[in-house]
Amino acid sequence: MSTTPSVSQINLDKFRSSSLFSGIDGKNSTIVVIDDGINLKHPFFGPDNNGDGVADRFRYPNDPSEPKNPEDPEKFLGDFSGNEDIYPGVGHPISHKFIDHGTAVSGVVATTAPGINIIHLKVFPDNGDNALGEDIKQALEWVVKNAAQLNIAAVNMSFGGGNLSQEDSSLEYAQQIGQLAALNIPVIAASGNDFQNFQGQPGVINNAAAPYTISVGAVDKSDKLTDISQRHPILTDILAPGQDITVGTYSGSTTTANGTSLAAPQITGVVALAQELAVREMNRKLTVPELTDLLKTTGVEVKDDQTNAVYRRVDMFGLGEGILTTKATGGILPTTQGDRLAGTVGNDYMAGFDGNDELLGNGGDDTLVGGRGNDKFDGGIGNDSMSGGDGDDLYVVESNADVIVEVANGGKDQVTATASYTLSENLENLDLDGNRAINGTGNSLDNLIQGNNAKNQLSGSDGNDELHGRTGDDLLVGDLGDDRLFGDADNDSLIGSLGSDWLAGGEGRDTLRGGLDADSFVFNTLGKGADRIADFKASHDDQILVSARGFGGKLKLGNLSKRQFTLGSRATGKQAQFIYDAKDGELFYDSDGIGGRKQTLFAELAPKSALSRADIAVIA
Repeated sequence: MSTTPSVSQINLDKFRSSSLFSGIDGKNSTIVVIDDGINLKHPFFGPDNNGDGVADRFRYPNDPSEPKNPEDPEKFLGDFSGNEDIYPGVGHPISHKFIDHGTAVSGVVATTAPGINIIHLKVFPDNGDNALGEDIKQALEWVVKNAAQLNIAAVNMSFGGGNLSQEDSSLEYAQQIGQLAALNIPVIAASGNDFQNFQGQPGVINNAAAPYTISVGAVDKSDKLTDISQRHPILTDILAPGQDITVGTYSGSTTTANGTSLAAPQITGVVALAQELAVREMNRKLTVPELTDLLKTTGVEVKDDQTNAVYRRVDMFGLGEGILTTKATGGILPTTQGDRLAGTVGNDYMAGFDGNDELLGNGGDDTLVGGRGNDKFDGGIGNDSMSGGDGDDLYVVESNADVIVEVANGGKDQVTATASYTLSENLENLDLDGNRAINGTGNSLDNLIQGNNAKNQLSGSDGNDELHGRTGDDLLVGDLGDDRLFGDADNDSLIGSLGSDWLAGGEGRDTLRGGLDADSFVFNTLGKGADRIADFKASHDDQILVSARGFGGKLKLGNLSKRQFTLGSRATGKQAQFIYDAKDGELFYDSDGIGGRKQTLFAELAPKSALSRADIAVIA
């Protein structure tokens, strides 16, 4: 049973379903909840397989002289509220009135981290008065004393008062909070629910302002700060859902409730999961500053409409990614400022999050994940998986088994490949690098694909693509769409296929085949080798386009005049002329007509192909 509808909102469901985090549920760790009373038999806390009247997940570090009383359903693991005996494990009957809050808070922890063990320490007296500082101090002292034996991951305190705007170390139990932080055990504190009562002045309650605590504010279902949540741009560390949270009651039923009291235990459960993952992956727990930084870095940005301050809402999957990244970088935490993160020779997982990041996988089969920003990914040796997210991203590919996942409308992205590569969905540009003969293939977008210095086969696939062969004897195929093909240097073959294509062979002896539809055969230079047009058809509205700049002879832009075109094998006028020998399909250009300069063959059509001056135009 789940106490909170926020599993999806904080990406906890994605975390649980990912193979990266398989088995991480808080097992073998303990959370301490300091609060009022609790119903230890509530269904939220799971089964009571040993029949002692208490859910099995509750731990009993008993004073051996005090036997457990299975007949008492209201007993607590520890009562520090002024009763004579403060040892955990002793049952103390209390009024039902002061037990719902503790049941709700511990229930949220239990369902956020379903494998966690819970110790519930009661500091509020039975008469409903506020908890005394001395009682809270004794409870925290007990936690410090037993932290190692019980593998305590975090402490939750969803209570307090005031509206502090700066860090406050004057709490009676501030020393104990610091001692726990030194043991890598954070105290998670609710930020408070009196934002409106304090007329919207930024601040948090006393416990949340203490040094080393992780202060938690609340958001609603649409990721807006709730109206009641106290908040401060420096003191509030993280946000979690705190609206319409389904919680358990003392009676064993459920209700819905709001507030930072219910946001905080979600973070407490999240911290337990994070520490279990850190121990598994890095063989150590995260420090409290590391946890705080990772929660912020990996969280989702939330702007406060009341104060315009920017906060972060927890993202459990992102937090897991941050821990894996910290492992891969040898302890360097990702930030939101733009990182250069380098992995190991093994199989690494690294995430960059916000900022313009550079992620280097080095050896191994790596997984590299960006976030918002213009990121660069280089998996290095191995078969890597890379995902950029929003922004104009650059991917360096060294294996055709590398996998790139991009989001739709996530910016204009480029792949630089030293191996044959086919663009996956949502990638725009492909640039082949190196001196090996490799191939490049586009996708359904309008791609820019460029070859390297060797012999390449480039295919645009669907979309209106632009292909450049560069040097080497290349084969360029436009496929579907209105494509622009540039052979550049050497002897290339250009095939437009379907669509109205633009084919420019460039230097060298190139073969141009437009395919169906009206195609343009482009000549930008003269005297660099005659190109063969394999399928010129005036009946298809094919055109030959020549560059005024490249051909010379004071050509004017647009269609040719009558005097600029002649049939036969020689020029007939004193001005620049195009001469077409229909018998052999040869097209010449003479920059001064019958003057002293020689005519130059620049295109070869199929013999006896129909060609008139209307089929030739001058471009810049």
